[in-house]
Amino acid sequence: CNEVLGACPYTATITPEQTEKKKPKSEAPSKDDKGPVFRVVAATWLSQVVQEERDWVTFHYEEVNEVSKRLMTIMNLMATRLQPCSTLRMGSINVVRNDIPAPFGEFTKANTIALWKASNKYEPAFMKDVEESQGYIAAFSLLNFIFSAANHPDTKQCMSEIQSSMSEEEVTWLRDFNSAPKDEL
Repeated sequence: CNEVLGACPYTATITPEQTEKKKPKSEAPSKDDKGPVFRVVAATWLSQVVQEERDWVTFHYEEVNEVSKRLMTIMNLMATRLQPCSTLRMGSINVVRNDIPAPFGEFTKANTIALWKASNKYEPAFMKDVEESQGYIAAFSLLNFIFSAANHPDTKQCMSEIQSSMSEEEVTWLRDFNSAPKDEL
C-alpha cells in the first residue's frame, strides 16, 4: 500500500439493516371492501390502481376533517351512481398513513382528486380547484371531470348511457348538490 499516494484501500462495514429497502408506510388493506368508494392503501396501490385495466378515480386526503368529509360525500354519491360502469373504480387513500409507490406518489398531495387512466397510469388527470374549494364542489363537476378524463372505451360508453338516462331534475340536483349544509350555502 502506498500511503504517500493515498492509494491504500479501506473497508466499510455495512449492516443487514442498511441493505434492506425501507418498506413504504401502509395501512392494512381491507379484507371485504365492497365499495362504492374503495379504500386504497400503499400495499395494494399497484395491484388495484395501476395494474387493473380500468379507470380509477382516487381521492387523496391527510386527515378526516370537514373538507375531506364533504369530498367523500361527493365521491360516495358519484361512485354509487356510476356503479354500473365495471371499468371504473373510485377509491380514497390517506396520504399521511400511506406512501404511494414511486413515481405515482410524486403526482399527488392531500385534498386532490385524480383519475388514473386505464390506458396510461403514468399520465393522471387532476380535478382543478379541489383544494381551493374547501370541499364544496358540485357533484355534476365531478361527473364531468370523470367523463372527460376517463379513457377506457367501456367507461365512456357506460357514462354516456348514464348521462343520457338522467332526467332534467336529476341533472339540476347534481349541479346544485355540493355537500354544503343548508346554512353554509
